[in-house]
Amino acid sequence: MMHLESTKYQFFIMSKRTILILEDDFTRIERFKVVLNSIGTGFELKVWRNAKKMISELDRYIQMSVLISLDHDLNPVKPGGSDPGDGLDVARFLASRTPVCPVIIHSSNISRSEMMMGELELAGWKVKCVGPIGDDWIEIDWAMLASKLISK
Repeated sequence: MMHLESTKYQFFIMSKRTILILEDDFTRIERFKVVLNSIGTGFELKVWRNAKKMISELDRYIQMSVLISLDHDLNPVKPGGSDPGDGLDVARFLASRTPVCPVIIHSSNISRSEMMMGELELAGWKVKCVGPIGDDWIEIDWAMLASKLISK
């Protein structure tokens, strides 16, 4: 991402190759970054650990996105911290927007994943799920699906 700074404002120039991710686990975030490099070059990555923050910033990034990936269950950044919301909050927000790219839901919470899928599908979004099963699901399952969805 290229940053242009002035004394009052900070501007972001992003490419149409941006991947947006909602994920609260630092280890997973690092793994997503590594996988992104293996998928191809030129992708920008924007990660949120808080659904409420993601919702407040999505309109700034959504038109540049080629893929959105959402977890459901989020823990506060700091123990006892404020409620970070969840992936269903983001799915409902996205459902109020015009679909611009595919969405991957990568949550182990099956019932909430289904609710997220329903919200998005009813609004016309293309949605797929990847269950976080095994130690290499990001490197294999998520990477393969993300690569396939991005290439279309």
